Amino acid sequence: MSIEIIREQTRNFLKTKTPEILSIRGSWGAGKTFTWNNVLKEKKSNLPIGLDRYAYVSLFGCNSLHDLKLTIFANVINIKSNNHQANIDTFKKSIQDLGSSWGGKAFRFFQSHPLLKNFQSAIETASFLTLKEMIICFDDLKRKGDGLKVREVLGLVLWLKEQHNCKVVVISNDKLLCESEEKELKTYREKVFDIDIFFDPTPEDCSEIAIPSNCDFSIKIKNYTNKIGIKNIRTIKRIFELSKKLQLLLEEFEENIVNQALETMAFLTWCYLHKDSEEVPCYDYVKNFSSSRVLSGEAQKEQEKIWNRLLVNYFRSGYFFPGLDDFDLEVAKGIENRYFDENNLLKEAQILHAKLLQENLRSGYHEAWSKFYYTFEQNDKEVLDALYRSSKENVKYISPSELAKTIQVFRTLRDDLRADELIKFYVNERKDERVLFKNPLGYTDDEILIQEFNLVNENLKAARQPEEVIHSLVGKNGWRPEDIEILSSLKADDFYQIFMNQNGEHLLEWIEVCLQFEKISNASEEQKIISKNAREALVRIGTQSQLNSLRVKAINI
Repeated sequence: MSIEIIREQTRNFLKTKTPEILSIRGSWGAGKTFTWNNVLKEKKSNLPIGLDRYAYVSLFGCNSLHDLKLTIFANVINIKSNNHQANIDTFKKSIQDLGSSWGGKAFRFFQSHPLLKNFQSAIETASFLTLKEMIICFDDLKRKGDGLKVREVLGLVLWLKEQHNCKVVVISNDKLLCESEEKELKTYREKVFDIDIFFDPTPEDCSEIAIPSNCDFSIKIKNYTNKIGIKNIRTIKRIFELSKKLQLLLEEFEENIVNQALETMAFLTWCYLHKDSEEVPCYDYVKNFSSSRVLSGEAQKEQEKIWNRLLVNYFRSGYFFPGLDDFDLEVAKGIENRYFDENNLLKEAQILHAKLLQENLRSGYHEAWSKFYYTFEQNDKEVLDALYRSSKENVKYISPSELAKTIQVFRTLRDDLRADELIKFYVNERKDERVLFKNPLGYTDDEILIQEFNLVNENLKAARQPEEVIHSLVGKNGWRPEDIEILSSLKADDFYQIFMNQNGEHLLEWIEVCLQFEKISNASEEQKIISKNAREALVRIGTQSQLNSLRVKAINI
């Protein structure tokens, strides 16, 4: 039933004095109570309501009819007043009305007479008798206490209608009672309820209810929740609250990064809050999704296939879903904690920004190659001009093998001048990237390209002093190949000179760096040579004097 039809039925129910019982049922979090309250406020401000008094009663944790009756009495308000909720003042008013109905003198007599020990019980009975010709809303039927039975609640509801001329609303969730009480409720439903509304709003209805329209990104969040098909108001509200936090934290970044954060957050929040639902993808499965496993044809459970289709349809509109990146996983941590680690989130956003920038630039380079691959036209100049221009623009993102392929085209088409220019430009722009020039260019035979790369590699080796390498490894758990290459080239005499020239607390740290490879069971030959020569240098230092002998013994030499 559409939400507008439900509102209309509720309006019709409220405008008469006729005693009747309205049932509003539906799934948990769908907005049943929200819609009822909204119609009630609307009627207060615009149209007359049939009855003046109203009580909203949550059955959550209520364990007896006795407690339930008192709760109704304690929550009575005048529905036409500006005060929409029961409080101490409305309760005092109900007590005063009770006293007036007995007569002031009689009320004080019963209260003070020593023989009337059951005065409290009498008051409680009298308070229930005042609950006449009013509107009463019972909410959370399926969260009542175990001591209160469904048939007792329905019996009271029927009594209030038939004996007290009340209009009663019962709001309940589907499928939350035990099997016996579900059966009991079904049995009594037709006998008790005059109007039985099944509340099943569309995702669009729910997003309209949960998300205010006065935010710049409201439409965006509504689109995400509607695309997923979320019908739970609480879930949508959580998504909206988290989206406000993400918008604020990522306001300095481009729109596609913000959109990725919001899109991921909406889907993962849905999964996280509905972990027990068979209709929602498993949260951990989505977090750890492996596209390689899917592409490899590895056997999957039928449920996982359904989840995969949901992921593809949501994130990639029917195409391939690669899985979550580190930025998405940082967003996931915020969902779990209900707050985002600003430093970590911004760090991952910066990394993603650089990656997207690189991809945008590289797309220009690949577009230049389209003039080579996708036509048989005699467009030599156009091809070379495009490759020359894009190679310079994207120099930071082109690999050595891509450079070699580009140079080959220039050589073949006899444009050696620009080929040499590109090589020098590439080397000059990226000469500080040591790893780039370390490995030999086995994928090209261009002599000038090989020569320039080898020259940079040699210069880098010469420029970096062993002391700089040792110092850079202090307190680190790893090392780069070039670090090992430089230190393994040192002889025992070199280590001797390095150690003898140091003064200060860092000396012991340097010695520890050089000897650490002795403790590694699978150390390479180069690593073993480093520790061997460093130890030999320290033994030599220990033979120079009794004082130095004591010093090296202190470090187990």
